[in-house]
Amino acid sequence: LVAEHLIGLGHRRIAHIAGYGAVGELRRRSFEATMREHGLADHAVVEPSDMTEEGGYRTTVRLLSRPERPTAVFAVNDIAAIGALSAAEELGLRVPRDLSIVGYDNTSIARLRHVWLTTVDNTSHEVGRRAARCLLERFEGAGGQGRVQLATPALEIRGSTAPPVTD
Repeated sequence: LVAEHLIGLGHRRIAHIAGYGAVGELRRRSFEATMREHGLADHAVVEPSDMTEEGGYRTTVRLLSRPERPTAVFAVNDIAAIGALSAAEELGLRVPRDLSIVGYDNTSIARLRHVWLTTVDNTSHEVGRRAARCLLERFEGAGGQGRVQLATPALEIRGSTAPPVTD
């Protein structure tokens, strides 16, 4: 969702602040696959981070110090994206004019008006509701076989993404 959105806006040099574990791995692989599908694998940069605000900040400083700096950054979560926003501001870049930033999780901080972060809503409330319902069914004895239930994430487009500025 994120890579498609940024590519659709015209971004080509997109960086991903990657996390760790199974979730971080899935997000990284999806980002890389989408970049490949659009012929942009050579422009995709993946930098590992520790999924914290400080990690997002440090990683973004490194990314923006590159000779071919990215025009967009996709952070593994909203907290790392907040660090990316801080790094951009400290380096004198305006979001989204000079740099687009996207997070993941649609946390309450992403919805703050002065942050207004474009992010992926992973439907965590719906997942929690379904999990609770399954647990209650198990207690009532009607649980039966375990099953996989998928929830579809959605991109929440807010104020931290825009087309890249062309020189």
